[in-house]
Amino acid sequence: MSVNNSNNLIKARLFLFLEISIILIIQVSIYMCLVYSFRIDTENISILKSIILYYLFPLISLIFGVILSLLLIKILFKDRQLISSYEDKTPLNDLLSCFKISKNNLKYQFIYMVLLLFLIYIPLDFIGYSIPGVLDFSVKALIENEEGISQSQIFFTETELKFFIFYSVIVYMIVAFREELLFRVVFISRSRHYIGNYSSVLLFSMVFGLSHLIYIVVSENFKQDILPTIIWGISAYIIGLIAGTFFIKKRYFYPLLEAHTFNNVISATALYLYHFKNITFNIISQYIYFPLLSISLLLLIIYRRSVKSALAHIKIIIKSYKKENKNNFKIMILFDIAFAIFIFILILFFF
Repeated sequence: MSVNNSNNLIKARLFLFLEISIILIIQVSIYMCLVYSFRIDTENISILKSIILYYLFPLISLIFGVILSLLLIKILFKDRQLISSYEDKTPLNDLLSCFKISKNNLKYQFIYMVLLLFLIYIPLDFIGYSIPGVLDFSVKALIENEEGISQSQIFFTETELKFFIFYSVIVYMIVAFREELLFRVVFISRSRHYIGNYSSVLLFSMVFGLSHLIYIVVSENFKQDILPTIIWGISAYIIGLIAGTFFIKKRYFYPLLEAHTFNNVISATALYLYHFKNITFNIISQYIYFPLLSISLLLLIIYRRSVKSALAHIKIIIKSYKKENKNNFKIMILFDIAFAIFIFILILFFF
C-alpha cells in the first residue's frame, strides 16, 4: 500500500472540502443579505411570503452562491495539480453543461424521468409509509413543531385540495431544484475532478442519507422516532446512490428535478389527506399509491432490460470505487465515512 498515494487521495478530499465550504458560506451570506434587505414580517406570515422566505430566497442564494463560488474557485485553484483529473472546461461551464436539452435527447430525458419516478421514488415512499409509525413521524418532522404548524409549511393549512396541490407544486419544485442542484450537480460535478466518478457517488449518497437523519436530533421521543428516521436515511441513501449514478452516466439534470418534484407532491398530498382530512393510509393507498404502483409494474415489464442494465451498473460502483482509490480501499472507505459526516455537519450550519 502506497503511503504517498493515500496522502494524495486525502489531500484531494481536503481541497474538495474547501470548495464545498466556500460554496455553502457564500450562498448563506447571500441568503442573509436577502432576508435583511426585504425584512419579511414573520408575525403574520402568508403562504406567499412563506414560500418567498423559506424556499425562493434559499434557491436564489444557492444559484448565485454557486456562480460566484465557482468563479472564485477558478481563481484560487489555478494550479491544475490540485485537481486529480484534467478539466477541459471552466468549473462554471462544466456545471452548466448538464442543463442543456436538445431535440435528440428530449424524448429520453422524459423517459428517464418517468422511470425514476415510478420505479424508484414512488415504490420507496410507499414502502416507507406502509411501516407503522413512519407516516405519523413524517407529519411531525416535516409539518409541525412545538408551536403547531411550522411557518415554512403553512401551505398545508390550505383547506381546498386543489389549492394545496398548486402550492405544493411550487414549493417542491423549488425544493427539488435546490437539492438536486447542490447534491447532484454541484457536489458530484466538482468532486469527480478530485476523487473520481464513483467515489463522488458513494460519498454524496452517504451525505444525502445523513441529511435525512437530522430529525432525530430534535426528536422528543428518541425510542419512538429512531426507526422511522433510519428508514428515511436508508431511503435517501438509495435515492442518492441511484440519482448520483444516473447523473454521472447521463449528465441530465431535468429528469432528476421532475421526478423529485412529482414524488414530493404525491408524498405531501398523502400527508395532507392523512393528517388534515383524517383519511386512512389504506384509503390513500387505494386511490393514490395502488394505481401509481400499477403503472410502476407495467413500466418494469416494458423496460425490464434497461432496469437490469441499470442495476448491473450500480453493482460495479464498489469495484470502481476500489479502482479509483487503488490499493487504499479500506483506509479510504473509513476516511470517506468520516468525511461524509463532516460535510453533513457543514451543511447543517450553512444550507
